[in-house]
Amino acid sequence: MANTPTLIKDPYKKTIFKNQKDLDDFIKCCDPETGHLYFMDNFFYIQHPTKGSMVYHPWDYQKRLIETYHNYRFSISLMPRQSGKSTSAAGYLLWYAMFVPDSTILIAAHKYTGAQEIMQRIRYAYENCPDHIKAGVTTYNKGSLDFENGSRIVLCLLHYCILTSSPSCVHLSQQSFGHLLHQL
Repeated sequence: MANTPTLIKDPYKKTIFKNQKDLDDFIKCCDPETGHLYFMDNFFYIQHPTKGSMVYHPWDYQKRLIETYHNYRFSISLMPRQSGKSTSAAGYLLWYAMFVPDSTILIAAHKYTGAQEIMQRIRYAYENCPDHIKAGVTTYNKGSLDFENGSRIVLCLLHYCILTSSPSCVHLSQQSFGHLLHQL
């Protein structure tokens, strides 16, 4: 029971690394060039419909999608349904919030339930991260996650959030928003 991660990590609590591997894993997750893929391949848990809780191991096309998120300020993905877009986005957004300080991440959807689904994946993954990897949380609810490093993930309806905030990162969930892209 002592090795079970806590649901959420208290903010500003000193991280204790039990061994050198824990410290090495944390350092690899912090790497601004490759940390996002290392985090997702080792610590990003998903709920598989038949296998239950498992670490997400992205396919090559999902790795390219994640790299696109990481390397380009703007990206639009034309992909089929059920190809792991939302799961890949959830993993990247969680990494971004925990390892890029003072970031504001908006998850926007035409319908609030679409954004809530992605936030649920983020919360599930966060709760299953080992304590030496997860950042402390100051606010934890259905609509937002605020981290001790000043980053936050916020859900919103597209029409209300993008026009009234200055986000570091925006994820538009599975909708056709072409008519609004000029406002970004």
